Amino acid sequence: MHLLILLRRHAPPSVLWMAAAFVAIAALELGLGLTVTLAADAAPETRWAARDLGVLLLGCLLFYAAQTFLLRRAMDTLVQSLQSAAEAVIHGIGRNAGAGSRSGADKSRADHAAEAVSLLTDPAIPSALAACIVVAVQSFVLVLCGLVYLAAVSKIACILASVILLLIAASRTLGRWGTAAPFEAIRDHQRSAYRTLLSLSSQRRRLALDQGSSGGLKGRLLADIHAIAALHRSTHRDIAQDSTVQQILYFLLLGGLIFMVPLVDPGFQDRMLGAAAVAIFLFGPLSAALNTMPLFDAADVAARQIMDLGREGGLAEARPDDRFMAFAELRLEGIRTDAPEAAGAESAPLDITIGRGRFVAIVGPAGSGKTRLADVLMGLAEPASGRIWVDRAVVGPETRPSLRQLFALAEECGGQGMGVAPAGTAEASALLDLMRLGARERSALRDGIALSAAERMHVEVARSALSDRPIVVLDGILDGADPAWRANFLASVLPRLTSAGRTIVLLTRQPDLARSADLRVDLAREAVPA
Repeated sequence: MHLLILLRRHAPPSVLWMAAAFVAIAALELGLGLTVTLAADAAPETRWAARDLGVLLLGCLLFYAAQTFLLRRAMDTLVQSLQSAAEAVIHGIGRNAGAGSRSGADKSRADHAAEAVSLLTDPAIPSALAACIVVAVQSFVLVLCGLVYLAAVSKIACILASVILLLIAASRTLGRWGTAAPFEAIRDHQRSAYRTLLSLSSQRRRLALDQGSSGGLKGRLLADIHAIAALHRSTHRDIAQDSTVQQILYFLLLGGLIFMVPLVDPGFQDRMLGAAAVAIFLFGPLSAALNTMPLFDAADVAARQIMDLGREGGLAEARPDDRFMAFAELRLEGIRTDAPEAAGAESAPLDITIGRGRFVAIVGPAGSGKTRLADVLMGLAEPASGRIWVDRAVVGPETRPSLRQLFALAEECGGQGMGVAPAGTAEASALLDLMRLGARERSALRDGIALSAAERMHVEVARSALSDRPIVVLDGILDGADPAWRANFLASVLPRLTSAGRTIVLLTRQPDLARSADLRVDLAREAVPA
């Protein structure tokens, strides 16, 4: 059900055309079956083998062309639908990132989003699902038409076939309850294994020194793999039992048509061969449709996870614009980043005015709320109380996305691989020279290559400085930088940026870095001019 909702939500308009094509090709397939059946039922004197064979070959050619075209279109449509779903997930990640929360729950949602996107981009999924959908729809049409044919031949035969087919469907549906739950558990173990692999790859050096932790992570990964294998084996037993029951019921149907129905309906004897052919013909499509259910169960679990991600992403925000890009003054009025009872009785609301082209330093020890205050300033989090003004306009929910367009952020955990091509201007080249970036660091600005920790800091600062945003926020990144490089940045690069009208907001634990600031915000005291 979740898979169908997801496809309906993201499917292109051609999906309606495809539904009609499914029915048309199923009718063509039914025509092939009826050609064989009617030829078998025809009187010997009216049979014309050459004509019947020619009609059959022509129908096969038409079926080949139509089925091939439909499968290709179905795969294309599924790829487009899954692409749209993946884009929605990615946009949801961006909205969650913009919410400013850094909790473990948000990290978990990001992990789920990464898994969902990787699942949607799996090349095997479109082809497998497309084939299954085509088989399921066509099988339903064929079974329905076959029952209509049996009803025309003998009502007793139609009732018997309907009862047997319902028993087969009920057996498979009941067995589905035994296989749907393991798919949920399998996804949970896959998620756990995914996180463990991330830990193993991201902490190679530390784990090489700590064999105990390394062994624990490897043991956890092996446990997840063993659990996944055991869950798969548990579904195999149910699937095998269901398949066997289907075959037994099918043999009972054939036996009933051949031995029982003629006793009740003597006139059925002349039509028995055609009815048996139809019964044989029906079993293949029905079994194919029922055997696709495990794949649909797995896809349904993934689709529900994707839909949950979409709901967590919330409503789409207003589109940002450049209404604030020419700002002259940014003002925080009565801002509290936490509720008064959480902040403590001595914590006073903050009133900060940041002029364009100024150097502002926010100083405080670890855990003092520097990053939280910066998130409020950048529009990534809502304050517990107070307002943000841009010139004479108050920032509200509808203008917060536009506020974010003012900021470029450089932080210690900046994303490696987020390279940007430096602007090919003399000013940009001069700035890079002034920042003393080496060849590898300049290359990383474009390509996001692997760097050392110090080089990543340099590239992260350079990336924000080269951006077109008027305000650069340096969130603790200078605290761990090389002292000589940091001194050069503060003495040479920072004044050049502010003289060009760029505003620099420095978050630091080291009061010495705020000596040249135009405005210093000490979170233990009120904001004071430097």
